[in-house]
Amino acid sequence: MVGAYKLLEQNGYVFSRAGSGSYVAESTGRPDDESPAGTAADTVEVMPNRPVPASGIDFATVMPPPDLLPIDDFKNILIEVLDRDKGNAFSYQDSQGFQPLRGAILTSAGDQDPG
Repeated sequence: MVGAYKLLEQNGYVFSRAGSGSYVAESTGRPDDESPAGTAADTVEVMPNRPVPASGIDFATVMPPPDLLPIDDFKNILIEVLDRDKGNAFSYQDSQGFQPLRGAILTSAGDQDPG
């Protein structure tokens, strides 16, 4: 995460103030803008509870935009797993790995059942 902020700072998108936090430089919309980032008049403080503009990325939540998530696929897979494993879907697997996967690997390698 620190590397990402350093890269953003190098490209003039953000700047940091010791003891104060990280700030987003206001964009003028001109790619050739040579004005220095970091003056209070042209910045917006990043706050976790402040709404992020539609064109922005919310680094506080580390969450992709909801419209990018394949909800129907997740729902179908979750239903399939719950139908198959019932309450065991919420337990930890064997420390040696998922038994059906281990068996499939051994079968494809020509070995015996892992038993």
